[in-house]
Amino acid sequence: MHRKSGPFIFAVVCALIGAHAHALPSDIEQEIRIEAERATLDQKQGITTYTGDVQFSQGSMSINADTVIFHFNTETQKIDKIHATGSPVLYQLQPTEDKGLMRIEATEVTATFDGNPQRRISTINARGVPALYQQQPTPDKGIISARAQSITYTPSSQSLALEEHASLEQDGASMSGTRIVYDLNKEVMQAAGGESEDRKRIEIIIPPQTIQEN
Repeated sequence: MHRKSGPFIFAVVCALIGAHAHALPSDIEQEIRIEAERATLDQKQGITTYTGDVQFSQGSMSINADTVIFHFNTETQKIDKIHATGSPVLYQLQPTEDKGLMRIEATEVTATFDGNPQRRISTINARGVPALYQQQPTPDKGIISARAQSITYTPSSQSLALEEHASLEQDGASMSGTRIVYDLNKEVMQAAGGESEDRKRIEIIIPPQTIQEN
């Protein structure tokens, strides 16, 4: 590897250290480990590509994929986007101490970062057939399992948007439709059907035990 790549590799690592500010505070103190069969660095384009059973980890955050591409601002060397593809991609992260591990499984996962100096994640988009999102919001509540062709998670608003063949399950209850938007903080859910005749309606299933308890 050419010696000029050294500073760029260092910039890659520095960018990643501050890249997932929505993870556990202790994660930033943990070592970064990146394993792959091949790595390609394009300093002019600001792109680093890892291929072949890629494994990235730091604290509670981990990415397992076939290919992971890091996009950087060539002037600031700050990270702009991470794009991972695989069969499947597995993305895991524990947002806070009181929440369970967030797990995303999909064929494509893209994490986009905002323009702030801290480079916080603004959105995580997952696509699959279907993509899967799972998390236990608090220890006393059941795991949320969401499936859709496209899943968009917005950390700042704790919003989950499911598009195309969307479904969401928790504690035996389920909802399905063409589009579901779930506010994870307020626990408010909105669902809508599609335009075609066979998808105009949404479906909600509530187990008998839940009805009796309420």
